Amino acid sequence: MTKTGASTSYSRIIVRPASGSADFDQIRRLRDAIYVQNEGRIGAIDDFAGSFDRYTKRSHWFIALIEGEVVGTVKIIGDSEIGLPFEAIIGTSHRGPGDTVVEIGHLLAISGPSTRFIVMDLLREATAYSRNALGATHLVGDVFLDKTRGDAFYRRVGFHPLHGPYRDDRFLNAPMSMMLKLCMADIPALIRRSTGMRRELLCYLTSGWNDPEIHTAAAAPAEAAFTAKAAAH
Repeated sequence: MTKTGASTSYSRIIVRPASGSADFDQIRRLRDAIYVQNEGRIGAIDDFAGSFDRYTKRSHWFIALIEGEVVGTVKIIGDSEIGLPFEAIIGTSHRGPGDTVVEIGHLLAISGPSTRFIVMDLLREATAYSRNALGATHLVGDVFLDKTRGDAFYRRVGFHPLHGPYRDDRFLNAPMSMMLKLCMADIPALIRRSTGMRRELLCYLTSGWNDPEIHTAAAAPAEAAFTAKAAAH
């Protein structure tokens, strides 16, 4: 369980694993409010039964709460004999020997001033769980390329395009989508090369990883060549 350290204004945000029927009822209501009522990207929550929700037994959910109300959620899908949701579209040729791939999906938050803080905290917990509990070597996210450029944030923290843009037929009237993939072994070097807000972002998102190399990179100063380049701009 964590509280966000991004701002004292949002220190009320608590992220914890979902457990029990009450939590999952709130997740269902949140998905309905965002995907069905607000965005119209599916006709009904049950539309996911034959796609995303068939992976439920291999999934772990986190919820974000403010004053006891669920305001965000994220789903972490572990590998299994049926693969992962994105592989239903592109297959498994992207995998290398020894890869453990985890998919992060349904990263949702209520719209408002706290949205980005909720998303950051959920993503921090999702990546930590993937790394520490599932032994992930790679993460995949499937994002909408809407007016907020959903892929831009992922690219900034080390994800690279895997597939797309493409039209995801699992949704209705949705913008184009893109699959992005992160090699987790690349992150320590990326932290060492980064400066300013990008470095702070990377250090925050990986602060829950049980990975000595990550913590060594976060504690070290940015590499001189990249610090000089940043100063020149």
